Amino acid sequence: MAFQDCMSLPSGCISSFHENSDLISSFQTDTSCNTLLVSSSDGVLTVIDLRKSGGDGHHAAIQSRPQSMMEPMKLHPDTRQGPFRLFRKSDAQDDELLSMCLMKNGKKVVCGTQQGVLNFWSWGTWGDISDRFPGHPQSIDALLKIDEDTLLSGST
Repeated sequence: MAFQDCMSLPSGCISSFHENSDLISSFQTDTSCNTLLVSSSDGVLTVIDLRKSGGDGHHAAIQSRPQSMMEPMKLHPDTRQGPFRLFRKSDAQDDELLSMCLMKNGKKVVCGTQQGVLNFWSWGTWGDISDRFPGHPQSIDALLKIDEDTLLSGST
């Protein structure tokens, strides 16, 4: 059996995204489970709208955004979005994103990196990071939210 045959989609798969070029390190959803955040070792945070499209094929998340934020996303040719939509991708970071956690009542996304830096994004601003916190001796492989203001990090 060829390797490519092993990588075929399982039966019943409704969506397949190929936007990340390296391993997926973490998944998180917002509290309403409408948005899926995906961190990857390629240094990109991917945002996927999980709400099914309406009868007209438009998604509520896209409709609620100002016209200036509705530029189309370029998709990988193998992507099959199904009922979901790739909403945004962050700018490529200079480092692998290895772990992820939502903080501040879902207003902040924190990702641990290979170089021991915590990268912060503000919810809805998915381009570049809004803040960074260096200081870990090595990679941040695990994050655990204790409460909205307290985060434990595991560094190798």
